[in-house]
Amino acid sequence: MTWDAVHDGRTAFHACMRAVCRPGATQPIVRPALAVDAAIDHAAAVLLALLDADVTVAAAGSPALDALVAGIRTRTGARTDDVADADFVVAPTGHPVAHLVHRGTPVAPERGATIVYVADAGCSTPVRLDGPGLAAPTMVDLPLPTAELGALREVNRHGLVGVDAFIALPDGVCALPRSTQVEELIDELRSQFSVVIVTHSMQQAARVSQKTAFFHLGYLVEY
Repeated sequence: MTWDAVHDGRTAFHACMRAVCRPGATQPIVRPALAVDAAIDHAAAVLLALLDADVTVAAAGSPALDALVAGIRTRTGARTDDVADADFVVAPTGHPVAHLVHRGTPVAPERGATIVYVADAGCSTPVRLDGPGLAAPTMVDLPLPTAELGALREVNRHGLVGVDAFIALPDGVCALPRSTQVEELIDELRSQFSVVIVTHSMQQAARVSQKTAFFHLGYLVEY
């Protein structure tokens, strides 16, 4: 297909806005046919809809995404930047970036980055979402590892200051605006299973664990 910057761009933009208005719900989005992989192609549609010459973009964790971003920059005029400073960051869901990107400031919250995750096959974490756009707390499965979900929650704990996220899936796109509260269903799971979480976040460990062990260089140093 040939991407029409006006018609297809508008259609993709509307899909992104529907995703933001309904956090966690997958929205169909037009494919620009820039990648064989459907999830990567849907990420391309998000970028084509949202990027222009006034913003910067970076890719992380995948040579395929590096190549994709290079092509998107040619089409949109977006400039390249480091992950820590870019307005938009594209990464596989298995590559941790939430703790690296710009979160904005109380004076300029709009400087908070937008992360476009590309879903990795086989990764699924049950979570509870709550916040604007949701009539009630909603349970969904997200293709993000526990550690990255914890990092998103930590960077967005102050409300306006934080990051927004889109997740490009094989069948469309979903969004996690910074206003959405994300909680892993640890309490529900621990009633039926023993759950082991490996994390670098002390806040997450304090919030969800009943017993905590500290390891250093592969050795247990405190329990």
